[in-house]
Amino acid sequence: SRMLNSEKSDDVQKRLKILIDDITYSMYESVCQGLFESHKLTYAFRIATQILSNRGEIDPSEWSCFLIGGPANPQEEKNFPIPKDEEEKYQWLNEKFWSEVVRLELACKAFQGLSKSIQEKHELWNKYLTCESPENTKLPCGWHDSLSAFNRALLLRTILPQKTVFAIRSFVGIALGDSKYQSSPPFDLEKAYNTSTCDTPLIFILSPGADINDALMALAKS
Repeated sequence: SRMLNSEKSDDVQKRLKILIDDITYSMYESVCQGLFESHKLTYAFRIATQILSNRGEIDPSEWSCFLIGGPANPQEEKNFPIPKDEEEKYQWLNEKFWSEVVRLELACKAFQGLSKSIQEKHELWNKYLTCESPENTKLPCGWHDSLSAFNRALLLRTILPQKTVFAIRSFVGIALGDSKYQSSPPFDLEKAYNTSTCDTPLIFILSPGADINDALMALAKS
């Protein structure tokens, strides 16, 4: 049905892109009908990362760091001592923060020089970390332009883990090229009904207090 309902074009490459985009969003929308609200962004994120991984645009080491952080490497980490001085200009740098930065740099080539940048331009980095909405602010010292959209999300997840959801939402919009993936599609009973058959019925798993009877009766009357 997507072949029939999607936009038409005589240009083969354009038509293929239309079909891929249409089928991708149709699948996303259909699967979201059965997901809890809190899981929909995760699913969109998984679609985006899988597409980029298939293109070779996300390195396995970067994906691993996003999931579990950079691996411990005690021997190499000794070469990156946490900066300290008498003026206490590095007092905002705690052990955990510095350790995560160093491990990310050691694990992923894209982040080589990150610890040096933070040490040398500490005022700019401190300003970025303490700004009101770092997820909507460009990374300092040229890192915003040098990193891919996924790696920007990875860096934010590393240095400001509390902003991970915002980083993912921003990345999804960039990677999939459409803001509609950044917000959850509302449940559409009629659309769900139209995709069902006598062999694939609709099954509703309701949370306590939820009542879909009125919606079902309205659909039946229409």
